[in-house]
Amino acid sequence: MAERANKKIASLGLSDRVRAVGLDVFKDEFPKGCDAVLFGHFLEIWSIERNKELIAKAARAVEPGAHLFVATPKADDDETGPDVAAALSAYFLTIASGEGMVYTMREYEEWAAEVGFEATGRLLVGIGDAVITGVKR
Repeated sequence: MAERANKKIASLGLSDRVRAVGLDVFKDEFPKGCDAVLFGHFLEIWSIERNKELIAKAARAVEPGAHLFVATPKADDDETGPDVAAALSAYFLTIASGEGMVYTMREYEEWAAEVGFEATGRLLVGIGDAVITGVKR
């Protein structure tokens, strides 16, 4: 997959700015030298413990000033909605992985803060998605 992605990146003339790296996120450390890490609709699949470790790997891979982006289905901080968050949580917990759910934006911010990221914003995207942003201190 990384090879195919890098061919597409090259065809767009972006090889000097973007690269795809193949690795096992649960076994391997993330490559050093990136100026940003994006988790795109990925963390909700996994448990809190796995998510904390993945975000910690991101923190170890980047220098101060680098950015963190978490794109995920939106869940209210008070866990009262939206309804789709509950439905997706049931899917992640029972079918997708047996351990995930739709976490709140506050939870992502707290986990990131534990490993050195400062929250910088929340964006609502489309119908029911959010992007949580942070910067490495």
